Amino acid sequence: RSIQIGSTSTTVNASNAGRRLDQIMSIYNNGQDSVSLFALLSGILGGTALVVLLIYSYSKGKQLRTTNVIAIVLIAAVITMNLTNVLYRSSLDKQECQPSQPFIRGNLALLVYISIQRNAPELLSQLIGMGAPVDAVDNEKGSYMHHVAQLNRTNMFALVMSIPGVNIDDRSVAGETPIQIATEKGFVDIVTLLLKSDVDAENKDSRGQTLLHRAAINSDIPMMKILLEHVDTLNTPDVDGITPLSLAVRNVDMGMILLLLENRIDVNTQVDESYTFFELMLSTILGELRASPDYVLEEEEKVFETIKQAIEQDAHLSGQDDDGKTPLHWVTRLHDSITDPDEGNSFLKRVTFLLLENGADYAVLNNSGERAITLEHVIRHDYDDWLSPVIKADPDYLNQATINGRSLFQYAIELGNSETLSVLFEHGLEPKDWVPKTLVPLKFVVQKNDLATARLLLEQHLVKPDSEGMNSSSPLHVAASLNQDRMIELLLEFGYDVNRQGVDGNTPLHYAVETESTFSILALLENGADPLMWNSDGLRPIDHARNLGVPAILDVVKKAADNFKQVPPLSQ
Repeated sequence: RSIQIGSTSTTVNASNAGRRLDQIMSIYNNGQDSVSLFALLSGILGGTALVVLLIYSYSKGKQLRTTNVIAIVLIAAVITMNLTNVLYRSSLDKQECQPSQPFIRGNLALLVYISIQRNAPELLSQLIGMGAPVDAVDNEKGSYMHHVAQLNRTNMFALVMSIPGVNIDDRSVAGETPIQIATEKGFVDIVTLLLKSDVDAENKDSRGQTLLHRAAINSDIPMMKILLEHVDTLNTPDVDGITPLSLAVRNVDMGMILLLLENRIDVNTQVDESYTFFELMLSTILGELRASPDYVLEEEEKVFETIKQAIEQDAHLSGQDDDGKTPLHWVTRLHDSITDPDEGNSFLKRVTFLLLENGADYAVLNNSGERAITLEHVIRHDYDDWLSPVIKADPDYLNQATINGRSLFQYAIELGNSETLSVLFEHGLEPKDWVPKTLVPLKFVVQKNDLATARLLLEQHLVKPDSEGMNSSSPLHVAASLNQDRMIELLLEFGYDVNRQGVDGNTPLHYAVETESTFSILALLENGADPLMWNSDGLRPIDHARNLGVPAILDVVKKAADNFKQVPPLSQ
């Protein structure tokens, strides 16, 4: 493996690392002691031999003394040469294994990496004590701390930090620092240790992303919590202009968004070219709802409370996008597009009211000239409290607006909301042609048995009792055939003729008896309906009662007939 130490690069073999480690440790632990012991023994033996020879030479004659002196000198020379050679070789061996040599330093560095990889803190401690180089990097320029972070070796962090001159902000070939790696991996403990060691917590990777980018991408809430205690780069853009805030929102992670809100971020911060944090959050939630209605239905309260919390932190509610639409435009238009009552209608209505109650401008126009809240929207979704303010914002529009091809007059009647219709009339709503024209408004209301709307139409004098022709059925005929006694009484109160003859000369009582509408029969008879009036077929209500064969109905009709004088048939 290639190990670079400073500006020097050397290649070491992991299979030989153990053998080299033994050699190094043997030299360091035993080498110096062996050299010292050999030198001591050589000195003792040499000295003893010299003393013996000197004594012996002085005890003999002069000639022998001279010979012995020569021998002594020769022996001393041999001993000195031998000792010098031993000391010189020992010095070479010692020098060869000094940590300053690239090969030995490379082995030490490799063994440090191996000890980290195999989680061997005791070996790491020994290697550091032997002078493992601080500036070593692997072939990816990964330092010891890179490997500690990569493998989450919290038990080795302090050991690596103890190496003199260690730099915990070193970058690898990929431009990553140890804390960036640990953040990406989700190793909160390592990140915490690095943050406490004065690491550069605001550094960026090669794409300009900060630690908060990585936590946001991974939706790592525990990591985001610890990072927010030390850094404030939530709105720092990367090379693509994407900020940690926008990433957190686009992941639609309500837990992460709530965490950011709890940390009192500025919800009006511009997180990209188009949106503030609040706008992007709301837009993303609405997008999820549009794609999958179940998204909100499953956690409506959590999503709603998140939006509410953002609004309560003074979010600007009337900012406009490229189309001039405000958040209120977005909510109401999505609401209008949903027809299924279960698909988020309740949620969208709550959000609309939340925006309005907190000051959203309902009258602001988008680029197409459409207001954030339209009359159509208010009427369609029963926003009665906001009907008058919306009308006042554009009073001329009242009689121009349409919903599904129908005038507001017709739509409000069909909706069956008399309160809405009453407010519209107060502001000058004019009756419009009914679609289809074959059905007049009051007949429609009678068919729905909508007493409140019927009374409102009658009070507004929008329909007259004699407006139908002689050969057409009146609303009273309709009410009679549908067994609507209260509707009959209301129509009679406003002047409808109880004996008016319609299609084929039938009176309301003809219809009531023929359909066995007992409540209608009683209400009509109590109000003067004539059981003896002829229709075009020469039949009277009493004749229908006889043909019906219902004794109770026949008895009531016969009893009422006693109060009337028989008139000739229509043919006469």
